Amino acid sequence: MATNQRGKEKEILKAATIVFSDKGFHNANMGEIAQRAGIGKGTIYEYFKNKEDLFFQMVDFNLEHYIASLNDRVQSAVGFDEKFHGFIDFHYELVNRNMKLADFLFKSEQISLKAETKKKVADVLFNARARAVGIIADILRIGQQEGKIRDIDREFTADILINMILGCCGRHATRKQRDEGFALEKEKLMSMIMEGIG
Repeated sequence: MATNQRGKEKEILKAATIVFSDKGFHNANMGEIAQRAGIGKGTIYEYFKNKEDLFFQMVDFNLEHYIASLNDRVQSAVGFDEKFHGFIDFHYELVNRNMKLADFLFKSEQISLKAETKKKVADVLFNARARAVGIIADILRIGQQEGKIRDIDREFTADILINMILGCCGRHATRKQRDEGFALEKEKLMSMIMEGIG
């Protein structure tokens, strides 16, 4: 696909992200998505078969961006402590910036979609979660190499930790607390985690 076409597709996906997040799947309409993307409504159908296809591609686009950005953040950090704090901070920033989108993506299984589309959405959500769990498991491996983490089942622990981290970030965001408040909650979370696995 030519660069210009890829750029237009990306703009449609960004516009779809905003409209779907704001209005939900059923209330979103292709005309509004096209208008937000700065294109004619018919142009959307040059890239996407229908609303369900656009929805699925939007979910996939956002989850790929999430994993790539998370990976960049963790890879740019050095050592267990910095990587682990970076992982938590990334999710805090993500949830606070995109609360509507995060809420919408995680509740997408409740949307009335064709069974095939629903399965594809569930698969990309599962895949993104598995990749995020893999990133935490790798951070735990580094912690073990540095002698900061005891011998644990890294995969199991990582799977549980992602729930704890997202829960802590979501709890803070829904209470609309200031950033300083999250620093205290993050400290409590780290203490709970390290006393359990350190």
